[in-house]
Amino acid sequence: MPGLRSRLAMLARHGQTVELYQPLAPEGRATYRPSPADIGSWHLAFRVADLAALICDSEPCGWQVRGQVVTVTEGPGPIGAQLAYLHNADGTTLEFIQLPG
Repeated sequence: MPGLRSRLAMLARHGQTVELYQPLAPEGRATYRPSPADIGSWHLAFRVADLAALICDSEPCGWQVRGQVVTVTEGPGPIGAQLAYLHNADGTTLEFIQLPG
């Protein structure tokens, strides 16, 4: 793409690599903001030890809770787990899950 500038980091651990990518240019790019429930949407989910602390630490970096923190009360997921979707200004959505106990 002409004029493309970006910032990225490659995180490698235990034989897996994740690329964190942020386009910086060209100007005027569209922002894509699907809901996690939309067909064709995607997100990554991470298990965390303290969901409330993660949310608090993420806010100064521009991440916001999308909707509200939810406690799993039924279904295939672990009952009592708490989860939250966080999103940033670029439209990226990540899910964070704190297991019960």
